[in-house]
Amino acid sequence: MSGKSVKFYLPRRFLWSALFLCVVLLQLFLTYEITAGVLAMIFINAAVPLIGIWYISVMSISNDGIILYRVNKLVWPEITEAESFSIFGLKYIRLKRIKGMNWFLPLYFIGEDKVAGSLVRYVPEGNPLFAVAQEVINT
Repeated sequence: MSGKSVKFYLPRRFLWSALFLCVVLLQLFLTYEITAGVLAMIFINAAVPLIGIWYISVMSISNDGIILYRVNKLVWPEITEAESFSIFGLKYIRLKRIKGMNWFLPLYFIGEDKVAGSLVRYVPEGNPLFAVAQEVINT
């Protein structure tokens, strides 16, 4: 996807990172005998969640569409339906597509602007997501 995009990240990344690092330090403290294999496993246990928190948990919105978690790409014409909902207080927009699985777009990610505001700015007016994003802003 080309052009200017706005990026959003998982909130409280520092807090989640500190939590996982505390777990790693606890593992080191509780390990009876530290060998190279044990250190490697503890490093992997720390690295996987930190990569997920800092590298993968990103959403980009642009004139072309959305990139979610750096892998999933969606262009605006693929969206057939959109509806907002929340689970445990976390707000999402469910996107039905022409083909493929539904997307659950997290509205709680943080960035320079709110996710719904950026959607209103970038989504074409005739798209079902545009109306839902406006509704989310107004509630």
